[in-house]
Amino acid sequence: MRVTIFLAAATTPLAVFAAPVDDSIAVALDTRGDNFCAKIMPAREDAEVKAQHDKFVDAFLVKKDVALAFENIAPEYVNHNPFAQNGAAWALNFLKGIWGS
Repeated sequence: MRVTIFLAAATTPLAVFAAPVDDSIAVALDTRGDNFCAKIMPAREDAEVKAQHDKFVDAFLVKKDVALAFENIAPEYVNHNPFAQNGAAWALNFLKGIWGS
């Protein structure tokens, strides 16, 4: 129990890395020309969301085509890794190096 409390106290300052990114970065990503999806308002039906999810999973995990998979990711993607930057462009560039597509 002491270890859990210690780890919780020690990692609490890392929460600052999860701060949201301002809109200027999202606008910059929109003007870069990358092929990311656009937000859809109002929210879609569950069947549409599932279809997009299945398309992403097929492209990302089966075909291992990161660029095709990221056509289903919004430009303002929030990365919850405190050591990574937010935004779909950063995640795409990082994953291209791993997947090699």
